[in-house]
Amino acid sequence: MKKLFALLFGTTPQPAPVVVVDNRPLYKELYTQSLNNVRHLRASINTYNSVVNYIKGDSPAETRTKRQNVQYRIDWFKKKLTEELGMVEYYAKVMQ
Repeated sequence: MKKLFALLFGTTPQPAPVVVVDNRPLYKELYTQSLNNVRHLRASINTYNSVVNYIKGDSPAETRTKRQNVQYRIDWFKKKLTEELGMVEYYAKVMQ
């Protein structure tokens, strides 16, 4: 294979240089962004939890639907919060 390469291109293939990259500044930015996301998610969960029982509609069915939608949103926020907390732990471990 080397002979064929040398015939075609006139030289033998050289290995690519190894470049070491320090990603700690990138991880620090991702870590702070994850912390901000956690703060925002917790604030949203607290806000929705405090207002879920006071949501009213024009009819009982509409009230029930609105409350269910808010409950679905709270559940979604809680799921995303667990994901972001995992990311915070991961970035904290990588930066050490």
